Amino acid sequence: MKIKVNDIVPGSVLNDNIFINNGLLLVQKGTALSEKIIDKLKEYNIEYVDVDISSKDEDLKRISIVYTETVNKVKDKFKVVKLKNTVEISEFNNIVEELMDNINSNEILFYSKLLSGKDDYTLEHSINVSLTAMLMGKWLGYSKADIKLLGICGILHDIGKVLIPEYILNKPSKLTPSEYNIMKNHTKLGYQLLKKSNSIDERIKNVVLTHHERVNGKGYPFGLSGGDLSSFSKIISICDVYDAVTSKRVYKPKENVLNGLKAVFEDSYNGLDPYLCRVFLNNASVSYQGCKCLLNNGHIGRIIKIPSENPEKPWIAIDDEFLNLEVNKNFKILDVF
Repeated sequence: MKIKVNDIVPGSVLNDNIFINNGLLLVQKGTALSEKIIDKLKEYNIEYVDVDISSKDEDLKRISIVYTETVNKVKDKFKVVKLKNTVEISEFNNIVEELMDNINSNEILFYSKLLSGKDDYTLEHSINVSLTAMLMGKWLGYSKADIKLLGICGILHDIGKVLIPEYILNKPSKLTPSEYNIMKNHTKLGYQLLKKSNSIDERIKNVVLTHHERVNGKGYPFGLSGGDLSSFSKIISICDVYDAVTSKRVYKPKENVLNGLKAVFEDSYNGLDPYLCRVFLNNASVSYQGCKCLLNNGHIGRIIKIPSENPEKPWIAIDDEFLNLEVNKNFKILDVF
């Protein structure tokens, strides 16, 4: 079905090869169109493409609508928090309940990376952390009530950033030491916002205050260590790291999801909880098996297996050929879609 490039839902699959004027292949038939590829089509002034409208596309379209609506709702609520200097927790309860009702699949890890990058980083990051944290709760066998609470923790973990000057939040270059200290204060500022309300669960307040603490005692704001940190705080820390690496920031492009898995694996030896990291990596790796990937030689492959200790170097299939990137070191994955 031919549709306008501006109307493409990320994840839609291309039915035909797309060539540019000099006859070079721009995008191969069968490619799932990511935001990066869609931007490339626009760059070459391609107006229409033929995509497959399948049940998966319809699922992605539904999730895209829910995701966009959630971004807009969170944006409005954060504005109110900044204006009134207080948090109405019932409104965030409702947002998370709607997410739980409409998005309940491991594929949200994949979909959220396709859908994000269009709006303010802090907003999308908060939603992505919420979704990923709820998946973590599911993988850990948590009750529905605790999964919902993890979702609220994710939405609100960076709420203190509404009180950080925008010139610091949106600075496209490295922060100065004094600016970084101001940025780090978002944990305490967020806690101050929440502690005013007796109706907010203490576990949410604790996560907002401690999600940058590390089990080795090298985090902030207090330098707490593993035994002093709640499981909720440890979970949000993992989801925070993963999404920060795989999201577009004002000072860096987003990295592919395998590099996000690599960051979590490396930090499992450097401050994140090792057991919870293993739960995340084992389950997230399965979610990305079967996804297509773009190699540095221009070929497109399909991910077959993701090794636990080298997640950025999976086994991939290209037609009938299998490549182990742990062995074939000349190959590098540029994007996953």
